[in-house]
Amino acid sequence: MHMIIYAAGYAVGYHTVQQFLKNSGATIYEATRLTTTEIIDGSQVF
Repeated sequence: MHMIIYAAGYAVGYHTVQQFLKNSGATIYEATRLTTTEIIDGSQVF
């Protein structure tokens, strides 16, 4: 059971970052310099 929960967090995080990059046009380098809140808000996933 813990493995499913563990892997789900990575999947959601990956999807969130991918959506942020798509929406913003930022590079992965630029994204690493942002706060978590900026990435989550920019992803429009939640």
